[in-house]
Amino acid sequence: MMNSKVPTDAQAKAPTWVFWDINRCPVPAGVDVRFIGPCIKSVVNNLGYMGPLTIIAVGILTDVPLDVLRAIYFSGIALHQVSTGLNKW
Repeated sequence: MMNSKVPTDAQAKAPTWVFWDINRCPVPAGVDVRFIGPCIKSVVNNLGYMGPLTIIAVGILTDVPLDVLRAIYFSGIALHQVSTGLNKW
């Protein structure tokens, strides 16, 4: 259940960061990737947060199809590769 508490003015204007685990929560089949960013922004705004919004898709990006990564990137969502944790030094 979402919190229905109204943010204070300072909270509403503060920068908001959304970290999207693209491996655990992949783009569903049939969903146009170009609409993901605007949908996230709409939800954040509907919760009363109007400050600058940064959305970052994080994960093992080599596991995500290149066409999906391109569409995400060109929609304004940043991409961040994370380590698999399997590297041995």
